[in-house]
Amino acid sequence: MHLGIDLGTSSIKMGMIDRQGRFINLLGAGRMIPTVAVYVPRTDRLYFGSEAVGLREPGMEAGKFFKVEIKRNPGYHLGPFNLTEIITQLLKWLYQQYVAKKAEPVQTVNIGIPNYFGLKARQVVLAAAHTVFSGVPIRLVPEPLAALVGLLREWVVGDQASLMGNLMVVDIGGGTADVSFVHLSRSEGTRAILEAHLQSGSDVFSGAEVDKAVLRQVLIPRFELETGQRIASHLKKEKGIQGGEGYRYARMLSRAEEIKIGLAEKDEIRVDIPDFYRGRSLNTVLMQEDMRPALDSTLRTLRQFIKSEVRDRARQAGLYNRGCWQFDQVVLMGGASRLPGVREVLAELGVKILQPREPEFYVVRGLSALVGSSDGPGGLEMRVIFPFRFYIEKRKTGKFDSRVLEAISFDTANLELDPDGIYRLFSVPFDSAYNLGREDERFEIRVYQGEEGGEEAVDRIRIDNESLVLDFSARREDIEGEMVDIYLDLGASCLRTSREKEAEQPGKVERDGKRLWQEALGRQESTTAAARYLQGQGAHPALNNFAERLQVLKEGSPYQNYDDFMVAKLLAFFEVLTHEKK
Repeated sequence: MHLGIDLGTSSIKMGMIDRQGRFINLLGAGRMIPTVAVYVPRTDRLYFGSEAVGLREPGMEAGKFFKVEIKRNPGYHLGPFNLTEIITQLLKWLYQQYVAKKAEPVQTVNIGIPNYFGLKARQVVLAAAHTVFSGVPIRLVPEPLAALVGLLREWVVGDQASLMGNLMVVDIGGGTADVSFVHLSRSEGTRAILEAHLQSGSDVFSGAEVDKAVLRQVLIPRFELETGQRIASHLKKEKGIQGGEGYRYARMLSRAEEIKIGLAEKDEIRVDIPDFYRGRSLNTVLMQEDMRPALDSTLRTLRQFIKSEVRDRARQAGLYNRGCWQFDQVVLMGGASRLPGVREVLAELGVKILQPREPEFYVVRGLSALVGSSDGPGGLEMRVIFPFRFYIEKRKTGKFDSRVLEAISFDTANLELDPDGIYRLFSVPFDSAYNLGREDERFEIRVYQGEEGGEEAVDRIRIDNESLVLDFSARREDIEGEMVDIYLDLGASCLRTSREKEAEQPGKVERDGKRLWQEALGRQESTTAAARYLQGQGAHPALNNFAERLQVLKEGSPYQNYDDFMVAKLLAFFEVLTHEKK
């Protein structure tokens, strides 16, 4: 069995591909499990899914949407359980409830993750998976790529060809909404490149936000109008909710979600909610237009997010230019993408929209279909752009006890990387300011991860355990040679050193990132052509040197002869200025 697990923010999906090549939902046809965990002090254990939703125990602690805490709050606990232990218990429960009964050995496990999960967040998921599926190969797959694999797998070849080009993948789930840029190209096979997830898009617009709006703007006003009973203001504002009120409020939200789904499929539904508030029931009829006040505010938020943050990121990637979006299609994923008005907001971009049936299941379908290497079925070659930057700690000149951070020049924000690849980031000589060892015979290195790729300033990086991704210490006599190499191991979601390379997993390949994002390559070709044109107009030979340097960068490893390239670039720049004055 090749197992695919989609740990969604609001719901979990799990599946496999059977011997006839059909997708099997291991939870049951069309079924999902709510992503809810509850800790009960009386039993000192965690409960998950529907069992957790129905619990009412003194002192219990509930964690809804706890997946977002993996990135936002690494110190998150439910009772005595930390995040790694929560995910471990969840995966163990899923295995016992739905996988063990199949009596079929698990050969591989693919787990979907947002691409904006940093190394530490990914390690939480990996550590939990390795504990539960000991000895089984585990792979973390960016969710947008998994969704496209699932989509391509079900389409005939002619339909697959129509999905090529620059794609904006909008995944609106029950708990989060994420936007990604993906490039699909076809040569001998199919090449998929994932640009950075928009981190700030996580909860701007989602099914959960709509549920709250339906409760506040539709159900509560209708209850107060029909019964004459006022609902406490702190419940309306979702503030200061304690004890049994928490259970009551969660039940209200659950009914709001049911009504949201019902009105997405029908023009009119009858609502009958016993004991909606303090023993009073809500009995009424709701129509789709009754949802409009709740949807309008959230749709405005989505529209503003697209116009500001998504557009800014697209402009940086060369995918928004002169007032026009440079996408071939917008692909709508996630269950909440079917809400009335969502398609209309995205249609304002002026780009063709693809909205597949059952959009909430394509991530798990793709995860289930990925077997073996990082290349997908049908020759799909997957590459990602890792949306983070690394910073190495160094001693200030002449001040042994004073430290600063310096950005490592390996440009993860612009390089296409194999999701299973190993890349050399940096080499640290023993006799250098990067060796933090206080004793002559010690070699110590510390590397931190930034949150915003290459755009973030060094002084915004936190020097603490949450950002620290490599803390290396060894005796000088245990190191061969005069330096230590630092590697980014994407498959293992960690940084490792040349001393640890012998511990890498079988099948891993050390690679060099060689190609840039598609639009950047286009701009590079334009620059080369401009340089040749100016040289033909009698410009300085430096321009020809610059064109040659560009060609070397296209063919070589990242930052090979980078100093020479920068000198050529500056000379070319000064020559252009001189040429303009003439």
